[in-house]
Amino acid sequence: MSFFKSLSQNAMLSDVFRHNWEKAGYLIAMAEEICLGQSELSRAELEVLEAYCSKLNECQYCYQLHNEMAQVYGEEGELVTALFEDIDTAPTNEKIKALAHFLKRLTLEPYKNNQAAVNAVLSSGCSEKALADVIYLCSLSAMLNRLVFGFGIEGEGSQFTQVAQGIKETGYRKMYENMGLDVPKFKEI
Repeated sequence: MSFFKSLSQNAMLSDVFRHNWEKAGYLIAMAEEICLGQSELSRAELEVLEAYCSKLNECQYCYQLHNEMAQVYGEEGELVTALFEDIDTAPTNEKIKALAHFLKRLTLEPYKNNQAAVNAVLSSGCSEKALADVIYLCSLSAMLNRLVFGFGIEGEGSQFTQVAQGIKETGYRKMYENMGLDVPKFKEI
């Protein structure tokens, strides 16, 4: 239920973005690159990790959306819950477990991040580039979680499936352009 009278009761994050496109359009450009850009990690792995960050932040909306997206990309659907309950026994590889441990600290106690935490991820077989991708993903997730909380967005289950499928088919940029919104290009310095 949205806190804003100018938004519907069933508003989705896309409605919030359209509400102030001059600012939000840049978030879509960021999401396109961070979530769908080139990465050594698979789309399913990135979506699992983004859903995990949102679950740690207790953002049910973003957790549901990205867990649904992970499933659209081939994940079974229970991995995020398993990671949340016990990273070390979750049914996944050591790289994802190491990234989940890192993200848990970065999300809940970012000031405690240190070289040992980075080294643990790198020793799992993860590259610095893939770790950097996940740090950007976690940072974007935190910002979007706060937008959801600030505007009071909840969404509904069937909406998440539709949005997840749309993002897989067209990406963020094209999905918003299909709504008649121009996604801005970042200014070159």
